[in-house]
Amino acid sequence: MIACQVQALIENEPTNMQCAKCQTTVELPASGAAPTSCPSCGAPLQSDSPEPAARGGGIVWIAIFLILIAGLAAVSVVSTIYAMRMVEERDRAKEDLAQSSNTIDEIVVAVSNSDKLKGAAAAEARQEILQPVADHYARIIKKYRDDKQMQPAVASAQLRQAAVQAKLGLPECVKSLSSGLGTINVMLKSDFGEESYPSFRDSVRITAPTDWITVKGSTPAAQGAALYSCLRAGVTAYRELNKRFPKSVVFRDDLAELLKSSAMLLGFIRRNNEALTNWVEARDVLETMVRDEPDNADFQERLTESLVNAARLENSSGETDKAIADYQRAVEVRQKMAEANPEDKSLEQALTRVQRDLERVETAAASKKEAPEGEKSADEASEKVASEKQPAKDDAPEKQPAKEEAPKEETPKDNAPQE
Repeated sequence: MIACQVQALIENEPTNMQCAKCQTTVELPASGAAPTSCPSCGAPLQSDSPEPAARGGGIVWIAIFLILIAGLAAVSVVSTIYAMRMVEERDRAKEDLAQSSNTIDEIVVAVSNSDKLKGAAAAEARQEILQPVADHYARIIKKYRDDKQMQPAVASAQLRQAAVQAKLGLPECVKSLSSGLGTINVMLKSDFGEESYPSFRDSVRITAPTDWITVKGSTPAAQGAALYSCLRAGVTAYRELNKRFPKSVVFRDDLAELLKSSAMLLGFIRRNNEALTNWVEARDVLETMVRDEPDNADFQERLTESLVNAARLENSSGETDKAIADYQRAVEVRQKMAEANPEDKSLEQALTRVQRDLERVETAAASKKEAPEGEKSADEASEKVASEKQPAKDDAPEKQPAKEEAPKEETPKDNAPQE
């Protein structure tokens, strides 16, 4: 196109001149210098158009200008194509990363569930298998930590690295877990979609509760204090995710697990009031999950766990009516589970246990109402003395004696980090 424009400029040059005196038309030669005088009258000739050299120079500059424009356009096109290719390569990198991570996760789960690789005797074998996995996640974190678009991959790698480190008994597992939850909190300040956030429960599914605090080179008290702070950050993050994506069952699942972990850790250090608060919130979240997926046995199991633990703490704190209501709901859920799976005798046994707990609390409540005033006063005095022996609510976790665990029912196999 530019060549055509330049050619047109050349073709439009003047090809003759006219004598100003006799009006004779003088043809200009195709090459060489133009005549200076009229061949008819000898009068000097003057051209109204620029000299050929000047005209030629102007054409050259125009051509150069057009070529520069074309060059810039070409550079712009190439840059756009390059950017598109970079986006495609990044998308492929994300897909490859996800596929490789899924494969590695399957291997790790298989190792964690293998009876041959459990116990102290298999510690060296576990180390040989799982250490390269931890190193793999470390490389991902190092490579992409400064790329905002890759924050979802970094957060997922950090959470999974923490789980593997916990299985290896490394104290830095809690630090890695905190980093992963911190990355999620940073992501919340941007506009990432629902699918970008990793599932907490799925990321740490290979771990058992004790994996996070029974580590080398640290004490359960120190690990527990650090873990509690980490879990609170997780609760904050996944509460926000549930506000943004209220229809997501996955994020509710994660929040319920984080609340349960916090409640059990608080129960372990006898901060029962705060433990109860977490059990109640976990119960309420799980109720919405059972409502949305009424046939999900895992949700039902975890709901009864939260109900029973909340009921026991409510009963011990004198909130008998609330305890009875939670026990009644637990019986209702257990009854449904047993009826749906009549061949599973363990469900019948679990139903019997929670029915017995409900009857005991109801009987004690009825006896208390019927007791004479003197006996009531004695009972109330005993309860007051017992409550005064409880540790203060604001005591730091690491200063509390860890003599007994918080009350709990059967615990599902897939546990988040907790004590």
